[in-house]
Amino acid sequence: MKGTVISLTATLLLAAPASAQTAVISRYGCGTGCAVTVKQLSPPRRLNTQWAVVQAQSTTTMVNFKGKPLSEFRGMKLPAVRSGYNFANCRQGLYAQSDTPEVPLDRIRNVLTLNGDKKTATVYGSIYRQWDALCRAIKD
Repeated sequence: MKGTVISLTATLLLAAPASAQTAVISRYGCGTGCAVTVKQLSPPRRLNTQWAVVQAQSTTTMVNFKGKPLSEFRGMKLPAVRSGYNFANCRQGLYAQSDTPEVPLDRIRNVLTLNGDKKTATVYGSIYRQWDALCRAIKD
């Protein structure tokens, strides 16, 4: 009987679906030899009528010109893992990231250029794609 309960529990744990990765982009570049892998840690939710938020974990990795993984870069140990929050204001085209669940007023970025083009290549990755993923996931 005890073995059956353990077997049933293991089966249920293995059958549980992984958290959907709909509110984040799973990977983006951050420069030559640099990549950030993102794992969604929570379902997206609305903070208020303007802002949406999702908790995420990002892992930054870098390789040298031969493709060998680096263990540190400019004093930062690699891979570097950070847990925090991604925010999107879907109406105004604004995006931010923070270590805390409050919108960081000093780190809000516009996802469009002054010409109205999508910001798809920055050192922060594609902030337009990150904003778009969260806005699509929160849509009713």
